[in-house]
Amino acid sequence: MRIPFDLLAALLTLEAVRELSQRQREQDLWLADRLPIATPQAFLALAAFWLIAWLLHEWLARRAEWSTRWGLWPQGLRVVATPGGTLHEPARRHPLEVHARQATIAQFLVVGLYAAFIHGYSWPIRTMEWPFWLGLDWLLSRETCEALGRGLFVNGLLGLGPYAVAMILALVPKHRLLAMETGRGEGVRRWLSFELRLTFPPLILWLALYAFWDLAEWLVPKEALRFAVERPWLMVLAGGLVLAGFAMAAMPWMMIRLWHARPMADGEAKARLAGLLKRSGVKARAILEWGPPGTGFANACVLGPWAPFRYILISPGLMRLLSPEECEAVIAHEIGHVRHGHLGLLVVVVLGLAAWSDLILRGLEGLECGDPVTQGVVLMLLIVVYLRLLFGAISRRCERQADLAAAELVGSPFPLIAALEKLALLSGGVREVYSWHHDSIARRVERLQTEGVDREAISRYHRSLKPMRMGLLVLSAVAIGLVLGLALAEGADSVENPASETAPAPVRKENGWAVSPDRPRQG
Repeated sequence: MRIPFDLLAALLTLEAVRELSQRQREQDLWLADRLPIATPQAFLALAAFWLIAWLLHEWLARRAEWSTRWGLWPQGLRVVATPGGTLHEPARRHPLEVHARQATIAQFLVVGLYAAFIHGYSWPIRTMEWPFWLGLDWLLSRETCEALGRGLFVNGLLGLGPYAVAMILALVPKHRLLAMETGRGEGVRRWLSFELRLTFPPLILWLALYAFWDLAEWLVPKEALRFAVERPWLMVLAGGLVLAGFAMAAMPWMMIRLWHARPMADGEAKARLAGLLKRSGVKARAILEWGPPGTGFANACVLGPWAPFRYILISPGLMRLLSPEECEAVIAHEIGHVRHGHLGLLVVVVLGLAAWSDLILRGLEGLECGDPVTQGVVLMLLIVVYLRLLFGAISRRCERQADLAAAELVGSPFPLIAALEKLALLSGGVREVYSWHHDSIARRVERLQTEGVDREAISRYHRSLKPMRMGLLVLSAVAIGLVLGLALAEGADSVENPASETAPAPVRKENGWAVSPDRPRQG
């Protein structure tokens, strides 16, 4: 499962800046010397942000290409045993491994630049003027345009737009590097289209939640909406339930359409996979093919923790590369994720991350460290620690469990070993390359050879993971419980101390923007 850390950090940073800008607006701290969105300086800053994002990733890709032409990256020294004793020789790392690590650092630098841009130009507030940008005030009343401008869905798209463009620009050098390393010459536009469709599922979840709140604001009676707004715990609970329900039911259905998945033709391959599902006891709605036709894309996955909305996906490229027994072993690995509850665990991790982010932002505000730069840095550190380190460690163990479950289901570890070796060769000789969420293929093969033939060892490993999964569930549950508790306290406080009904101070405008009445006029 691909988890775009940089996109998650950008989403959380956008939310933090949006909240701060809203508070400034409500407190009449809207400064007239902030640059309006339509100034040349703003567009130059946006163009500079995109240029820096592209140049940074272009430089990293060219370094990796150079290392491929002239030898692998040095990795210090390693000890080598020889008949005459031991000697030290330079160890080498694969260029793709080095590039992946450096690109991760570059991605977070770009997120930092994005945070500086949207804060410096108050981007989340400026995007609320989009109906006026399009001239809709000629057709609709000003009140209607302002109501449209407050919609979260469109504001979310416009708010994340600068970072989405930077992501696309960063992928162009990566395509050239992968084509050189793997020998596959797929067109850049086709590759970009599929890569973005693989990367954007978190964005779909986020936009779905925004669409829910927009529909609620338009369709729910005002009295009922006011009742919910006065009880923050109810809003938090409703948002969590919508997010979890969408992830479990609607998300798989949307993803198979986003990925252009299509029904697998009847034949021996489909019959074998259907028989494998029956033996495993796992139910799925359909077995589908996915991936750009006529390319070397080789992958398989399972979507949906809930059986009525569960799909098994396998690419034609994988079926061409592997034998029928090896294809069965790969699908058995994916079935292992379902049998041991890994998909539901991922949903819990996402909800837990959102809850911990909210708690940390509240803590920063209490310490008067609520500026977007500090919040952006802390959120990126949270994502790295929570997902890259904590969930990464759990994910590697879940992958190991799925490998052993595949060996258990097909009766031997060797079909999966053969499939992994072929995939490593196809991907540019990445057998020794470390993966934060899957471990290296060499390590996985070694474990399959030693543990996959021993059913008692397999059962013992399955039992050993139960405390770890329970710990992650408890960690997420504690964060969600704290958020609900704080929301309950805020709701009680708002009832005991209702807001003053005193009319707000009049707001005047300069250059079309609202400013504090205490600010001296310019010019």
